[in-house]
Amino acid sequence: MAHASVQEVRVNNGNVNAQPVDEIETFLIYRYVLASETCWRMFVFEIQYKQPPVQRLTYHLESEQDVFFDDSEAPDDVLNRVGDARTTLTEWMTTNQKHEDACELTYAEFLTKWIWDNNGKEWTRRQKGFKIGRIYFANPNSGESYYLRLLLNIVKGAKCIADLRTVDKVVHPTYKSACNVVGLLDGDDEWHVALNETASWATAQQLREMFATLLLFCEVTDPKQLWLAHWKDLSDDILPRYKMRLGYRDMKQNDEQIQNYALLELEIILNRNGRSLKQYADFPTPDKSLIKYCGNSLLLEEQIIMLRKLQFKLNNLKLG
Repeated sequence: MAHASVQEVRVNNGNVNAQPVDEIETFLIYRYVLASETCWRMFVFEIQYKQPPVQRLTYHLESEQDVFFDDSEAPDDVLNRVGDARTTLTEWMTTNQKHEDACELTYAEFLTKWIWDNNGKEWTRRQKGFKIGRIYFANPNSGESYYLRLLLNIVKGAKCIADLRTVDKVVHPTYKSACNVVGLLDGDDEWHVALNETASWATAQQLREMFATLLLFCEVTDPKQLWLAHWKDLSDDILPRYKMRLGYRDMKQNDEQIQNYALLELEIILNRNGRSLKQYADFPTPDKSLIKYCGNSLLLEEQIIMLRKLQFKLNNLKLG
């Protein structure tokens, strides 16, 4: 019967000036190899293996392949070495163009019948063995990359990037819209209900915070439509707030201007979290001149003075 003894000691004894502990050496000292493991290693048997074998497959947006290079390499040398940056994804589509039977498999299924040659950067027919393909994970907040990954799990025989966005012979502008048509995404009914219910008791500022949270952390299928359906509730306080901010009580704004100010407030919330409305396809963004206008206090004061002068002149014309 094998025995082992272990002694517990206090590391460094709380002395901050003591020599650092070599964790690797400590691990080797306390490592105990049983007789069975010793024999297994002596006969050079496999220590570990995977069954079934799994290979991860990369994916990327169009012309956004990962390129690895050393800091000391010249840009021209990198471009010559990388060439057309062929990847498992681009060559999957190339193989589909050349072989009809390859079109019967999705990207994830491709490894069951084909082998990736990393040196030649091409797919070759599998003669023996079996392997499972797993596509790299994508966070739902990663935008179009996430929706591309969803499509790669169901689309067969894509011969170009546009084929991945094609549903019933209609080429959709984004991967997200294609996913929505295919039925891979749930609708936004729950977000509409949540905003409607919250609007009955929350302030407009709280609603904007909630709307930003939905964009940041929830899988909103159609952010633009969600905004168009609820923008009035989200901008309910805009006119009073800006009247107070500008010191101009008779200030009047049309719907387009109110939306613009509300979008600016929403953009500020997203910016605090490292995001922007520009990252959401077809979503309206605040006017750039408005951003500069609100960000420059001196200009803001000048605009207030001009508005008051204009109001004064109008009043004099009425009196005259």
